[in-house]
Amino acid sequence: MYMIRLLATRNSVCCYNVKGSLPLHIVIPHQPASIIPLVVPPESVVEVLTAQEKDGQTALHLAVNSDKMDAVNVLLHLANNHSPNLMNRMIQIRDTQGRTALHLAAEKLRLEIAAHLLSCCDSIVDWSDYLGNNVLHLAASVETENSLGSDRQLQLIRRICEYCKHSLSSHSASSLLRSSSPPTSSSSSSNSWASPMGRGNTSFGTSMSSSWSMSESELLGSSSTFEMESQPGCFSTGSTSSLRRSSYSANVENKRLSTN
Repeated sequence: MYMIRLLATRNSVCCYNVKGSLPLHIVIPHQPASIIPLVVPPESVVEVLTAQEKDGQTALHLAVNSDKMDAVNVLLHLANNHSPNLMNRMIQIRDTQGRTALHLAAEKLRLEIAAHLLSCCDSIVDWSDYLGNNVLHLAASVETENSLGSDRQLQLIRRICEYCKHSLSSHSASSLLRSSSPPTSSSSSSNSWASPMGRGNTSFGTSMSSSWSMSESELLGSSSTFEMESQPGCFSTGSTSSLRRSSYSANVENKRLSTN
């Protein structure tokens, strides 16, 4: 430990080997968790904790693979001390197979590690890897050799299902709130139309709704009700509709006179 502390400078802890590994990646499986802070300098926390080897795995992936709960705790603690966003970001990093550290914990039935990761960032409970497997797929597909392994598997599946249910209920609640909110729209955009030249507008929505609610007798009574003025150079949908209805009332009137 003394030698590591002596050699741990920024240049050395941020140096990658041919496998794309930092000293932190080597420390995780081979050294006690107390060494981890020595190879994560405060000025390089983000760079070191989010660094990925060639297979895309971070130090957190390696800690899960090595079944080192104490290393997981130290890594999450260092990330959270810097920023809660950094902790979430570290948990959400995928390797080249699309798997987060939680996927690995589920696949290897690391019950305590999986529960801790879910408690820190439960939004990834329904994430799938590049083969379409989420954490529940991976936990359920493990073939256990004894009753102890079966018990751990059952506990892990139950824990994952609890978080899945919570995630689903939260999603359903937010969807319900969105669907119950009345749509908002601008009155100018729904009730009026402006010409490309920017000159004037016509109350298209209002004129259409009021005109179609009138009876045929009202149409016969007045043929000039629907006359609308349109400004020069401006296409008026309301005027076109009024001309059609004026023609319609005139035709009805002519038919009535010819019948008499």
